[in-house]
Amino acid sequence: MYSYNPIQNKKPVYVIIVMLFLIGTVFLIAAALSSQILKYIDIAAAVLCLSIILQLSIRFINTSYKYCVDLTEEGYIFYVNEKTTKSERVVCRIMLHDIKDIKCIERGNKKDKRKNLPKVRVNNYCASLFEIKSCILYIEERGELVGIHFSPDEKMMSIIREATQLY
Repeated sequence: MYSYNPIQNKKPVYVIIVMLFLIGTVFLIAAALSSQILKYIDIAAAVLCLSIILQLSIRFINTSYKYCVDLTEEGYIFYVNEKTTKSERVVCRIMLHDIKDIKCIERGNKKDKRKNLPKVRVNNYCASLFEIKSCILYIEERGELVGIHFSPDEKMMSIIREATQLY
């Protein structure tokens, strides 16, 4: 069994949260100073900022991932453990022989490579908001193609590529 805990870069998330907090504060001050009609719009915008702050905090600050590849009787299995402050659970489990394609993306040329990716539903299990290097595993689920987006290290990718024979 091989497991990898990706390094989380929380600094960009903290910067976005502080910016959203300041923007929400400005909306609340504007709500206190504005007329009756605009007051509700400002309050709604402040609540929207607060909900985005909560989502970012839960997803990128309080959650960490662990990627594992294990050899079983049926073959290699890849799974992702999601650990929050209160619990730990397996959120993704696939057999490596079910993988149809593997695409790796680097931050510098992400836009160019995203043009070549299929338009499918992708489950994001990256540990950081802005990953430098990440990969998408494509599997078929209930007749449709689905992507698993995660940020492995080189050793994990070599194990996955060797087991799937996809290079």
